[in-house]
Amino acid sequence: MEPVYRVPCENAEFENQYIAVDFRYPSLLDSACDIIVKKYNKISLFLNASGIPGHTWNEISAKDWLETLMVNTISPMLIAYKLLPFIESGGCVINITSMAANIAFREPDYSSSKAALVAAMRSFAWVAAEYGVRAVCISPGPVSSPMTEKWSNEERQDRISRTPLKRFAEPNEVADLIAFIASSKAKHIAGTVIDIAGGFEMR
Repeated sequence: MEPVYRVPCENAEFENQYIAVDFRYPSLLDSACDIIVKKYNKISLFLNASGIPGHTWNEISAKDWLETLMVNTISPMLIAYKLLPFIESGGCVINITSMAANIAFREPDYSSSKAALVAAMRSFAWVAAEYGVRAVCISPGPVSSPMTEKWSNEERQDRISRTPLKRFAEPNEVADLIAFIASSKAKHIAGTVIDIAGGFEMR
């Protein structure tokens, strides 16, 4: 299987509009960007929701840590920079980070990769602004998803107890925030992190 390849799509309307790239290997990014630019030429929104789970201190290796940083931080930011000249003025780069970037999280590679993503976004925001492009991070707390459904009941209750609104976010609520930030109604929001966490771990 080629590392950069088209992904079949069940919806015929969007058939052949997707590619898959293994973010562990930055050497693949140029070819992926070439495919995107050739197909679309101009881009209005770059949304990075890349993320792999981390490892606890008693199981992590240097290779694990580097891989998590590569997938969660380095590769998506390199793609954003490579695509920047093709993003329309008024466009937006949105990175999905995590509240884990701000708390004593049990997976050091995951939390540090998301904290690094925030720092990289703020640096990138200066460069993006020269193109008339905004860069923003959205930071969800726990979200109802297949991942959180695998948590133990004790773990779920712990997160809810630390959330003033006493529930997880729904995926559509995160999507609504993304749509707003990407719209012209948010055209003066840049270089910042916006939490959507129901007050989880307020700071």
